[in-house]
Amino acid sequence: MKGIKYKHANGVLLGGRPDVYDLPVCNLEYSDGRKAVESCWKMTFCERLRALFTGKIYFQCWGRTHPPMLLSTRAAMDPNFK
Repeated sequence: MKGIKYKHANGVLLGGRPDVYDLPVCNLEYSDGRKAVESCWKMTFCERLRALFTGKIYFQCWGRTHPPMLLSTRAAMDPNFK
């Protein structure tokens, strides 16, 4: 999978190393004041098949924990987002 630029992207997280890609993101603020950052990822054909048959996607980040997160097939700016 690779992070891709998408219509709601309004910022970029810089990779800072040759082996780490820059990541286009959308910086969000919800009506209650909470802030969030969203990114869009594109699967390869093989990844799409694997997800179709297993129904699984794995998340990995550096460190001993990770922040609360939401994985979705829709952008938060999408009017049908739930």
